[in-house]
This record gives sequence, C-alpha cells and structure tokens, in this order.
Amino acid sequence: MPSNAPPEALSLKPRSIVYARVFDGTLGGLYVNVKQAAGQGIVGTANMDIETLTNGMRERVASKSGLDATVKFDFGDDGIVYLDGTTSPYSVSNEDKDADCTLSLKISDFIAITKGELDPTMAFMMGKLKVSGSMGIAMKLSSVLGS
Repeated sequence: MPSNAPPEALSLKPRSIVYARVFDGTLGGLYVNVKQAAGQGIVGTANMDIETLTNGMRERVASKSGLDATVKFDFGDDGIVYLDGTTSPYSVSNEDKDADCTLSLKISDFIAITKGELDPTMAFMMGKLKVSGSMGIAMKLSSVLGS
C-alpha cells in the first residue's frame, strides 16, 4: 500500500475501519474511511465532493514550483478550487477569485482526465473542458499536477 495511506490502513491487524483508495491519477490516491465516506457520498469517483478534491490537490501541489500563475477550477454547482501558484508553497482554496486561467468542467470529467481516461485535448474539443484566460498556463498544469 502506498505511503500516503493513513497509518491505520497500513496496519495488518484486523480493524473495523476500512479504507479505500477513491481514485488514482494526477492527484494521486486519496484514502477515505469507507464507513464515514458512505454517509457523505464521496466513495467512488462520480460522487467525490469538492472538499476531498481540494485536499487532494493541496497535498499534490504543496512542493511543486514553476507555475507562477493563478488557476481557478470551476466545477459549476459543485464548487471552485483556486490554485495560487505565485506563493511558496502554493496555496489551494475554495475561494472564487479572479485567476490568470479558469478551467470550467464537471468534477467527474476532471477526475477522468486525472486518471487518464479522458484526454484533455478531446475534452476541450468536445466542450467538456472550457478554458478562459491563458491557454499557456492551462498547458503547464500537467507538469504541476502530474506525479
């Protein structure tokens, strides 16, 4: 099991708490307590909530550098994730601020892109991903969010 699993998930002792990896890909594996998550609707990629996504992104980009821009991921009614790549370390929040680049898409499509199940270029061409602001910044995101 990867080292980013909670300590309880690494134990071989029988436990009543079961952890599941909710998705792989660009944001890495996020582990959640299945019993708690079942009540919150965040088990499985289709129902991932904005808080889980924000925390995963925060962990993934904390030590990255080179973006030098702000990016807003607009997931419509599901919420916003704002990445400030001008600070060190980067900051990730759910604030709705102006950004150098805004990506608008569904959370399910974002997760499919991070898992490699949906090509970002195809998502853009199909209208599933909309980019406003700097296209150059959007293209740099894979190096920042990538593993």
